[in-house]
Amino acid sequence: MSLIVAALSAVAFVVAERRSSSPMLDLFLFRSPAFTATALIATITFLGLIGFFFVLSLYFGLVQQLDTLAAGYRFLMVTLPAVVVGIPAGRLMHRLSARLLITSGLLITATALPSLTTLDADTSFGSLAWRLALLGGGLGAVMTPMTATAVASVPHHLGGMAAAGNNAFRQVGGALGPAVLGALLTTKATDALSGHLTSAGLPGATTARITSAVDSNGLGVVAQMNLGTARGRALNAVSDSFLDGIHQCLIVAAALALVAALVGAVLLRPPRQHSTSGTPVIQGDQHRPAREAADVPLQTDLSARYPAV
Repeated sequence: MSLIVAALSAVAFVVAERRSSSPMLDLFLFRSPAFTATALIATITFLGLIGFFFVLSLYFGLVQQLDTLAAGYRFLMVTLPAVVVGIPAGRLMHRLSARLLITSGLLITATALPSLTTLDADTSFGSLAWRLALLGGGLGAVMTPMTATAVASVPHHLGGMAAAGNNAFRQVGGALGPAVLGALLTTKATDALSGHLTSAGLPGATTARITSAVDSNGLGVVAQMNLGTARGRALNAVSDSFLDGIHQCLIVAAALALVAALVGAVLLRPPRQHSTSGTPVIQGDQHRPAREAADVPLQTDLSARYPAV
């Protein structure tokens, strides 16, 4: 029901924006391949990464039994490299194309995520840290060029609308991520539980009792069940099932990062400029400031639609 309401609301928003004389997000902006690309990249990337961070927080709490502060320290291994890499990434846009920076960052992210599929209940902080740092570095290489490209793809006086729109698409992806990957995690872990309980040597009757309770009340109910001497083996089976779900979420998040990289490679192409003879000249990707990557015909159209005050 919620999805139906969301879909109808999206349609209503599009209709209202098309009819408004002063829209919050003019759909005309999507005629720019660069703006469309950054919107798609923001949505897809945040869907995968925010969903993964949600799943990772559950891993720290439920599998490794860490408190909030200890889990927070581990998330710094993503945040700090993202900030460190993001600063020079903005400066590099004057020498390297946004297409190269964004696509490369997403490919690094897509590489870092599968490397985490070796996680288990005993994975040490040192083993985890470098992989999270690699993930953060890839994310840092994406964020600054993505926002700058969204702003550069429209006339100057519409830069605020473009930046706000790009941020809104990030929020959409961030809202969908925990819901989508959380559902995948639960489904995979629940499906795998029976096999892990059997492998742990639990009797068939006990396995059936546990799986029935989990189907009704979720994985957390196992910790509350009176299982006698089988309690330890049952909780280990739940942990193993949870890890199976995490591994699946990592693969999905990596696939989403690859899709976002493909979007950037295809849509963030250098613009065509015409010589005095009318022959199109394709500009190279290198040594071109971000503002020069804007779609010139679109800027002309938008300037006519929204004359600068």
